[in-house]
Amino acid sequence: MPHIRKIKNTELWELRIKHSSNIFRILFKDYNNTFVLLHGFQKKDNKTPKKDLNMALKRLKKYLERGDNYEP
Repeated sequence: MPHIRKIKNTELWELRIKHSSNIFRILFKDYNNTFVLLHGFQKKDNKTPKKDLNMALKRLKKYLERGDNYEP
């Protein structure tokens, strides 16, 4: 069953998913009633790796720079 938690000192949330013996994470932000999925990875330690957190923050910055009217 998935679990969600707020990542300390950021505006990001982490969706935690366990499948078989694997643990996966999806970092996201709730922005204007939209879930913006920023980064997904397989987690091997208890702490969220800094490189994965930085990747999500970088993508969030790019998303916010484009504005609400962005369409791919």
